[in-house]
Parts: sequence; structure tokens; C-alpha cells
Amino acid sequence: MSKTFVFFMVLMFCLLCFTNVYVAQGKTIEKIEGEREEPKEQKEKTREIEITGEIEFDVFYVRKEEDGVESKKSDAELGSIEVGVSVQFSDSIRGYAQFQSDNSGEVTTEECTLHFQAEDVMEPDISLGSTWYVSLGKMTVPFGNYDSRLPSDSYLTRELGKVEETALVLGAYVGTFNFTIGLFNGDVDEVDSNDHIKNYTGTLFFSLPENAAPGLELKAGGSYISNITDSKKLKKLFPSGEIEKHVSGFNSFISASFMKRYFIETEYIASMDSFSEDGNRIKPKAWNFEFGFLPLDPLEMAFRYGFSESPSSFLPKKQLGVAGIFKANDSITISLEYLYDEFENKVLLPISCRKKPV
Repeated sequence: MSKTFVFFMVLMFCLLCFTNVYVAQGKTIEKIEGEREEPKEQKEKTREIEITGEIEFDVFYVRKEEDGVESKKSDAELGSIEVGVSVQFSDSIRGYAQFQSDNSGEVTTEECTLHFQAEDVMEPDISLGSTWYVSLGKMTVPFGNYDSRLPSDSYLTRELGKVEETALVLGAYVGTFNFTIGLFNGDVDEVDSNDHIKNYTGTLFFSLPENAAPGLELKAGGSYISNITDSKKLKKLFPSGEIEKHVSGFNSFISASFMKRYFIETEYIASMDSFSEDGNRIKPKAWNFEFGFLPLDPLEMAFRYGFSESPSSFLPKKQLGVAGIFKANDSITISLEYLYDEFENKVLLPISCRKKPV
């Protein structure tokens, strides 16, 4: 169902692009015949197509120690290539698609969304003067904040909680508060249940007004999800796609900057219930703390400390990171990063959730 819907969204996206160009050409002919010219700014906004891209190239060295045996590896590879296409169909409707290819050469659709009165998922278009907005399509479901100052995206809270699904998100923006409700059909269902849209998320974010405290930018909030086992990491523990009972999750975060020179990122994410099978009892939690500052204008130093309570084969028990990020210009960024992960000496096997006979 999810793949079919994504294919439909991509098809509609292409059709809308074609229709937009065709209508634009038709209007041009009508204007030659005497139609009144629209204001230039309005015409450009309703026909805007923007293509963006990003190329990541990695040179790395890895040292791993397990059961007293040490192994080392170094390599240079193409990290990823990302291409994004944004189309402004009208003043209030915007579409976005993002495609990614990694070192394997496989191309995947990371995002394919349609937004009404919104710039992005959980980002209302304030210029329209409306207090509500809608997003629909394949996306990172609104659960968690996942901001990081370091280049790598393998920090613990993101690893535990990131959920990518086809979803419908309804949002409301009132003053400094941003509230959303999301609905989606997850990949991990309860045993003997029907395959319906019954998973949901709720978020509440707060942003400090610009002039409330000179030099201070602050965003904080929390979110809830009805089944955290739909995250990219946790669902791998359920190859059968079934669980005895859905496990809800909670997230909270604070993101702040001072004078646009000092930055703080803190985040906590956890499952609110434990689940067990075959002797494995799991209730994962993760914390992430980061600090960044600009010693010089184009150079940023960033530090990370994260830890978790989970089986070691799933998440590191401790994570330390430090990075230097040099922004050469608007198009080129060079970074050097050191990351240390520490695991407990445990093994967690994939969970097979089968209903026990009565």
C-alpha cells in the first residue's frame, strides 16, 4: 500500500509539473491576444521551479576492537548524491521531491511531498497569513527534532526514533507555538490485526519571539508516537512485521543559539513501554548533547556526547564526537570529524513475534 501510494504521488507530481508548464504556455498565447498582464512578482511565484543538489565525498579511517581483536580500515568513497526538485504550483500549494544515491549506485526516493500553506513538513508559510497547513506524502514523520552540529547523522536519538513513512500531517501555527497531528500506516503491525491507517504522532514546538531576548534564538518542544517500533532501526528487529502490542514513544528537545556564534542541541527519546520475546526485554532510551561555536567566521568547532540504554547490538552505549567544519563558500564545506562508539558485550537477535497458542 505504501509503495503504491508513493508511486501515485510521484506520478501526480510529474503531471502537475507538465500541467503547470502547459497552462503557462496557454496563458502566454492568450496574453498576446489581449489578456491583461499579471504582476511580474505574482507570475514568478506561481511558476517557480527550483532544483538543488548536494554531493558528499568521504575519506575515512576506522579502528574497531571486538573481543580483544582489533581491525582497521581506511577508504575514500562517494558518500551520497542528493537532488531535490521544488515546484511552486500556486501561492499556497508546493511540491517537493528528493532523490538520493549512495556509493552502491542505487537511487532511492527519500521524500515526495505535497504541501498546502506550508514551506515544508512542520514549516508553515507565514506569509499567507493562515494559521493552519497540510502536508501529504512520503516523509520523515514528525517525531523528534534531529538537529546536529556535526556532519555525521548517526547520532543516537536519530538512530532510535527516525520514522520514514507515507503520512498525512495537519498543522496549526499560533503565535510562537506550532502543533501537528500525523497519520500513517506503519510497517510493524500487531499480531492478527488488519493493515489500516492507525498509527499517529503528535508534536508541540515552541519558538522564542525574535525580539524577546537580544541575540538569543530558542526552539523547544516534545512529540509522541503511537508505535516507535516503526523507526528504521527498531523495525529491523521484527522481520516478520508483527509485534504483540504497539509500543509508544516520547521525545523532547531544546535547540538554542546565542549571537549566532554559540550553539546548543539537546534531545531525549525513549520508548514508553517495554517489549520482550524469547527472553529479550527491551525498553530503549537515548540522549544526545551537542555544543558548537565559531572561533572564526567560516570555521565551526562542534562536540557531541550521547548515551543510551539499549541492547548493544542495536545502539552504542556511549558516543563521543568532535568535528571541525570549514565553510569555504556557499557551495563547498570541508569537515574533519572524529567519532567514538562504545558498545556493551551483548547480542540481540531479530525478534520473531508469534502469538503463543492458548
